Amino acid sequence: MVDPTDDLTVFARSLARAPTPGAAALARKAAMQALLLAEVRRRRRRRGVLRAAAAAALVLAALALAFRRPERAPRAHALRHVDFAAVGAPGARWSFDYAAVPDDGKALARFTAQRTLPAEIFVDDDELLHLLAAAGRPTGLVRVGDRAFVTDDIVDEPASAP
Repeated sequence: MVDPTDDLTVFARSLARAPTPGAAALARKAAMQALLLAEVRRRRRRRGVLRAAAAAALVLAALALAFRRPERAPRAHALRHVDFAAVGAPGARWSFDYAAVPDDGKALARFTAQRTLPAEIFVDDDELLHLLAAAGRPTGLVRVGDRAFVTDDIVDEPASAP
């Protein structure tokens, strides 16, 4: 026997009592289905094109890395040989070899000595006052990073109470 309160039975009865759609509703459904299928196909094609483009970009990047030219080594310059007849001696000759070497704009930067200064100097208070006095500035402000300190000679002594 069928239980009338069973969910499946209730659902089957509601389907049996549902009105059948009319011709206009079926036409709208067919039109929507055609539009939706066209959109699904368009999205599928777009995703396929994007995947193919991404794969092609990866392949081209791999090829570019694989066939990358190494940095050029300095070119060896061919020696040229020159013969000259010696002046004043009828049978004497002399010769030399030379190579024309173009200018290298980076040579000066490579061979210039770079002067570096220590970034920090650690001193205590007495050494700091001595260094300031030696520099001709016995009192004043001392800046460390973004903070400023006043040396003690510039600060007024508090007045004694009468």
